[in-house]
Amino acid sequence: MSHAIRHSEEVVRKVNPMAAANLRASKAEEGLLGLLILNPDYMPTVSKKLAPDSMVTDFNRVLYRHLIERFEKGLMIDLSYLSADYEDDQMAYISRMVQNARGNPGSPEQAAEYIGVIISEHRLLALNNPEQLPEDKIREILDAMRAQKK
Repeated sequence: MSHAIRHSEEVVRKVNPMAAANLRASKAEEGLLGLLILNPDYMPTVSKKLAPDSMVTDFNRVLYRHLIERFEKGLMIDLSYLSADYEDDQMAYISRMVQNARGNPGSPEQAAEYIGVIISEHRLLALNNPEQLPEDKIREILDAMRAQKK
């Protein structure tokens, strides 16, 4: 069992190396992506609330964008259809997301919770490099974070 867990962690590090440095964000991203693959009917609501660029990790951002594109084109976003677009390790990572999502009660409320975490983590990440942000953007982020706490 521990070998399987180690292998799974190695796959995550290889496919999504940003996950280790952004654990909270990557867990929420993985949860949301797994939920969307299992419940593609959530896509219109989720995609209105969460822009792909709000995803913190690169792989998950690309995957989310890909899921949105497939959905908008009327294509299936089932694992079997995604396998044509991704390599084995990537599919193992995506499959793990789906497997973990199956173990949770998937609901629109759960999706909203994931979205909240992702947006919050994205804002925090932006604040880690304040010298790269204009002053009005910093104020906007701080105001949004204050409003979220209320």
